[in-house]
Amino acid sequence: MDRLRRRGFRLEYATMAWMIAEAAVAITAGLIAASIALVGFGQDSVIELFSATIVIWRSTPSASPASKTRPSGGSSRATRPTDTID
Repeated sequence: MDRLRRRGFRLEYATMAWMIAEAAVAITAGLIAASIALVGFGQDSVIELFSATIVIWRSTPSASPASKTRPSGGSSRATRPTDTID
């Protein structure tokens, strides 16, 4: 089981590295080309990076069970557009 866990973490870290590169290229290209679609694609990659970070955080065996179940304050609010557009 430990081998599978390590393999999963390696895959998640590789995915995070890809998302960082993807976000940097998309945002930079979007700013240079003045393309809102490219900038939005880059921002989507940043959101996915936050999601991958939470997956690693919740999968780490050293994290206490109480901290894994406690909801974070801003994560659910950021996904509701009606609360953020006031």
